[in-house]
Amino acid sequence: MKKLLLALLAITTLAEAGQFPLVTSINPVYVGNNGWDYYITQRVMEVGPSVDIVPYSGEVLFGHRHNPHSTNIFNAMYDDWIVQANGRDTLSALAMQLYYRYGASTPYVWHQGDDYGKDECVGYVYSYRSNQNGVPWSTVRPPAMCMNVPPPNEWCNIKTPQLYIEHGSITLKEAEGHSASTTLSVDCSTSIAVEFHLITDEPYIYLTPTGKAEITVDNKPMKSKINLPAGASQLTIKDVLTGVTAEGKNTGSSVLVMMPY
Repeated sequence: MKKLLLALLAITTLAEAGQFPLVTSINPVYVGNNGWDYYITQRVMEVGPSVDIVPYSGEVLFGHRHNPHSTNIFNAMYDDWIVQANGRDTLSALAMQLYYRYGASTPYVWHQGDDYGKDECVGYVYSYRSNQNGVPWSTVRPPAMCMNVPPPNEWCNIKTPQLYIEHGSITLKEAEGHSASTTLSVDCSTSIAVEFHLITDEPYIYLTPTGKAEITVDNKPMKSKINLPAGASQLTIKDVLTGVTAEGKNTGSSVLVMMPY
């Protein structure tokens, strides 16, 4: 089976933030004539404040990054799979409209052209172009909402559905540079190199009302190469606090994405 379970999980206590539809696994199936059906699963998740922005121009598309080493565009399979910004709705609201209209009932996204590689991806993305299908990839923001198509015959699965990193009761003086950690369990069909990043494409989870937490995986920065063995293994997810200036609860949330390196 050509499948890699590209796992996503929420980190830390969830705060009020925008929902966003995310592709959580991709199974590429060859259908002939340089055509592939990217069978997908999806999940709506809280992804943090990055999708609470109201765009005054541009559009949200559901589709895939097409021929990244030649034409390099993001293409919706149908023109209807595009919602225009209106200056009122957030990125979250626009993407959720698209999800409920078309995405939730879509089993696969079709690709035909260059042989697919790890740089092809599937997801819901925002482009600052308007009224256009096949937008240049360079116009897509943020690219982290697009899930990379995995190599065939390999899969990895995150066994920990949700992570909580708790710092307990600490003083403001102790907060700067304070670190806490938890454990992530994964299971892979074969040895594979992967990378992790937050859905915002930044190394930080921004906290409310103050501060941020820098996330590392196995003491490595985001997007580092991590070699996973076949079978079960565990990784240490750690954060370091900076900029916490308010007493009381400082909380935040994000989504951690695992992809082929």
